[in-house]
Amino acid sequence: MINIIIAFVVLFILLELPGLRKRLCWRELLVIMLLLTVSSLYGIACHLHSSILLNPKQCLYLAQPLATAFHSLIETGEEP
Repeated sequence: MINIIIAFVVLFILLELPGLRKRLCWRELLVIMLLLTVSSLYGIACHLHSSILLNPKQCLYLAQPLATAFHSLIETGEEP
């Protein structure tokens, strides 16, 4: 699995990085590299069965009240 993660990162760097750098898309490049780094770290942590990084489900539990309130707001506008 680590080989696949490394291959994907190298392939992305070889194919996409020069074009983004040439077009001076620094914000997009920063966001892509951040997401690529975080996802690679989670993949490696999952492969090594470690719990170094935060559990992504915790964000869902924190956002559940907001999602429920938004859902009830949308339902009030619908008629049966």
